[in-house]
This record gives sequence, C-alpha cells and structure tokens, in this order.
Amino acid sequence: MLANYLKGIRAAKKVTTQTALAQLNGWSEGSNGALTKKFEFEDFHAASNFLKRYTDYCQAQNMTPQWSNVYNRVEVTLHNPEFGGVTAKEVSAGSYLDLVSKSSLHQDIEDVMSFA
Repeated sequence: MLANYLKGIRAAKKVTTQTALAQLNGWSEGSNGALTKKFEFEDFHAASNFLKRYTDYCQAQNMTPQWSNVYNRVEVTLHNPEFGGVTAKEVSAGSYLDLVSKSSLHQDIEDVMSFA
C-alpha cells in the first residue's frame, strides 16, 4: 500500500518533455528526455555571473547542475535521473535560468559576486 502511494506521488511529479517545452522559451529536447538550452553572453564575466547564480540556485534547490562553458557560451542540461526525465523542479530551474540570463552583471554585482 505504501509502495503504491509513493509510486503515485513520484508519477505526479514527473512532467512530459513536451509539456515542459511548452512552458519554456527556446529550450529543446536532449537525450533521455532532458531539456537543453545554449545561452550566449556578452563576455566571459557575464557567463561566469550566470554560472554563479545557477550554482547558488542548484544548492538552494538540492539539484545537480549539468553545463558546459566555453568563454561566453553556456550550454545547460536539465534532467532528473531519480525520476528518469523532467519534473516541475527542472521546469522551474529553466524559467529561473531564462530570467537570470537576461540580467546584466553591472546591474547588481554586489549581490552576485563576492571574493570574501
């Protein structure tokens, strides 16, 4: 009985890739039903700012980030291996990344970067 209940909860958290893509702008389907997006920034510092914010978000949400970075380009993959696909958590992360990618390093450097 408990196993069926937990299975039902897990199934309710999973989102189809098509549903997730409909909620996100510019994302595409990667392997294993993952969500992927390539972000391009003004320079390396802006890309680093984006990665710093994504790292902080992942720590707060208990997520494992997947990305690759070359100078001003960052490719992000969102996938939840525990659920074998995408959940509402990955969709929220994608929305957050879209928002963060539009902000400027010069707008709020004190909140973002700390070398202490």
